[in-house]
Amino acid sequence: IQAAINSLGTIVIAASSAAFNIEVIAYDVFNSFSQACTTFVGQNYGAGKLDRCKKTLNDSVLFGVALMALGTLCFVSIPAQMLRVFTSDEQVIAIGRVGFPFVGVSFIPMVTAQIFPVFFQAVGSSLKSSALPVIRTVVLFVPLGYLFSRFGLNWFWLAFPVTETLTSCVGFAFYHQFLTKECPKMMSGGKC
Repeated sequence: IQAAINSLGTIVIAASSAAFNIEVIAYDVFNSFSQACTTFVGQNYGAGKLDRCKKTLNDSVLFGVALMALGTLCFVSIPAQMLRVFTSDEQVIAIGRVGFPFVGVSFIPMVTAQIFPVFFQAVGSSLKSSALPVIRTVVLFVPLGYLFSRFGLNWFWLAFPVTETLTSCVGFAFYHQFLTKECPKMMSGGKC
């Protein structure tokens, strides 16, 4: 991805770097919460309280969406002001004004793209837990970022929401499979 960004010029590198720095702040807050979710779901799953696991997942998604909606609002409505924290270069700010809304919109589907792996980790489904980040980064983001960058910078930004949305779709499919096939076996034939 960095090679694709680098090929678009130093101004783009600066805008991308600023976007990444600000994105990390939002992500770190959300990630702290999702790690707590792992412990709570794992303990309840071990105790056979799947209803509490589902509630924790639902609450985590709702909290995550609320938190990341704030990030989305900032990235969409005040990109220039956020960029000015890192640069005064008007070219970088102009690029960020275009890119930040794409990155910001990706925050909403990123919630489930990030919560599902920790949920699956907590219930002992290590293959699903590991597969989702690999799908997100290796299968989707890197190839899409490279492909979209070939059409120009404005297309490159599209890799963020497309990656998060597709990863979330895979996560929902994994969750459905877990509830309908894996969980009943794990819970001694009980209904999940």
